[in-house]
Amino acid sequence: MGISLRYVEHGEFQAARKLAVRQIRSLMDLIYRTLQRPKDIICWTPANIIWKRAPDGSNRRIIRNDQNKTRAIVDITITPDINAILKDLRVEGTATGPGMTIIHRMDGFPYTYDDLCSMLRRSIGKTRITNIASYEKNRLWALASIIYKQRARPICGYPVCRLKKYRCYAGMTR
Repeated sequence: MGISLRYVEHGEFQAARKLAVRQIRSLMDLIYRTLQRPKDIICWTPANIIWKRAPDGSNRRIIRNDQNKTRAIVDITITPDINAILKDLRVEGTATGPGMTIIHRMDGFPYTYDDLCSMLRRSIGKTRITNIASYEKNRLWALASIIYKQRARPICGYPVCRLKKYRCYAGMTR
């Protein structure tokens, strides 16, 4: 018997986000804005944020993500929303030392995927969200991407129905 996937309602996302600590709240926002897997995001360091010359000759900041599952390298343009999240995490300050991940515990060590799953389950329990099967360990990334798809906004200029076929991600640059 497989896990049935359901849409996460905006209220559920906001309720769980409200109870989360700053690092986890920022992780939820990064998942939501970049549509990348949590396992990839928790490995990001300040070295993943680089400048890249665009085809028009301008320089822009991007997050270079090496996807663990597909082994693809994805460049994500840092939009004002993503930049605000990074500022909240104090990526360019003293909050992240050499080799530290952007999303980290108070002692400076990175979170594990199991840490994140258990914290999410606790947040869900506190908000009394029912049907938590869709939040299980292998479906954590869906928390943000399903909400984004539910809003039916075009991503990368493609309608949402084509995203499943072509697997286009928000903010992807070439």
